[in-house]
Amino acid sequence: MMLIMTRKGNYVLLCTLGGAISNMYAMLIARFKMFPEVKEKGMAAVPRLIAFTSEHSHFSLKKGAAALGIGTDSVILIKCDER
Repeated sequence: MMLIMTRKGNYVLLCTLGGAISNMYAMLIARFKMFPEVKEKGMAAVPRLIAFTSEHSHFSLKKGAAALGIGTDSVILIKCDER
């Protein structure tokens, strides 16, 4: 479940059935927030996007990057310490 603020300051509650689709929705919303022109012009209209995430993050982040046209090579896994 995600709470999203719109450009007009309103909030929208997005309910999903699992973590994988929630992660993909989060990537989709972040991409649209930064590059709204992607809706009409597609990925060719935006610069190369890179997602940084923990090496322990859910596998669905790479799947989401593939589905959204960002590419799995653009998901950078960051090493974590013992904490």
